[in-house]
Amino acid sequence: MLKKMFFLLFIVSVFKCQASDFLIGVNSHLYQKKDEEIISTIEKVKISWY
Repeated sequence: MLKKMFFLLFIVSVFKCQASDFLIGVNSHLYQKKDEEIISTIEKVKISWY
């Protein structure tokens, strides 16, 4: 019984770690996209200024 509980806790903790890593990956991907958009907008503004 105790082994089963420990095993379940282990699975849950591994799943939580993977889920948080996944969310961090998604967030960083979204931030990267935003940064690229901002950079391209800045480049367009620079071009229109010159």
